[in-house]
Amino acid sequence: MSTLAGPFLVAIVLLGAGGAVKVVRPAFTARAMREMGLPASPAVVRAGALVELAIAAGALVGGGRPLAALVAASYAGFALFVLAALRRGVPLSSCGCFGADDTPPTGVHLALNVAAAAVAAA
Repeated sequence: MSTLAGPFLVAIVLLGAGGAVKVVRPAFTARAMREMGLPASPAVVRAGALVELAIAAGALVGGGRPLAALVAASYAGFALFVLAALRRGVPLSSCGCFGADDTPPTGVHLALNVAAAAVAAA
């Protein structure tokens, strides 16, 4: 068993949990995306969240390298979103990751997304 198996499992579970919350409560993510100048609606967020759930579920049941690559790509995308928000100074009240309006993106958030992407890629 790889030493990265535990961190990879955590990344998968967080991806799935974030997706599940956004399916139920997409408004905060849609707002964050609009504040960044991206087209977004609750339906678009829900569709993306369902993709996150599918990736996480597939990776959890042993989807192999292709699904690990999709987990890595998901976290890389999240990292790019957070980096763009931080660099542009967009005052997001939330990134929308967990369906709450009190989780603004920070450098720590960026670092965790990069780390999760690296673990999944490895």
